[in-house]
Amino acid sequence: FPRYQQGIEVPPERYLGEDELVRPMKYLVNYLMPPVTKDLVVEEIFRAMFPGQEQSLAHAMFLQPDDVRRLDEVGMHIACHSRSHYNLATILDVADVRREVVASGDEIAAKTAVLPYCFMYPAGGKQGYRPSDVEVGEEYYDFACITGNQRDFCTAADPPHELPRI
Repeated sequence: FPRYQQGIEVPPERYLGEDELVRPMKYLVNYLMPPVTKDLVVEEIFRAMFPGQEQSLAHAMFLQPDDVRRLDEVGMHIACHSRSHYNLATILDVADVRREVVASGDEIAAKTAVLPYCFMYPAGGKQGYRPSDVEVGEEYYDFACITGNQRDFCTAADPPHELPRI
């Protein structure tokens, strides 16, 4: 990874409040690494840190179908965040983008009987998606949200598939 060893300039608005050592790593993984490389690196980190425990760790870290149904029943809005948490702007093939965006909602619906109507772009701000990615979301979801806008409310002027969130 020689290109990553030269020092990573993280835009000042990214990962506010994070430790200065963590910010470049998160930026590298979310914005600079190609998705295939990201998968390999993250899998190796998990194998090294939690040998033989990957399944039980994943089960403990993520909501299970019953958890999602209970949240929906008490009024929580269920949204999706992609299948693999890739920065959509790094995915070149629109069919792969569609799989990330659409399949995440389909999988939640299939496993929980709760159909998400909102999509949250995985890399957050404007660097995390392209206009063509918004078009994919518009076909499937009523709304989509981005981060990095530092506003805690939406206005009527906000496009419904690029709503601000903190």
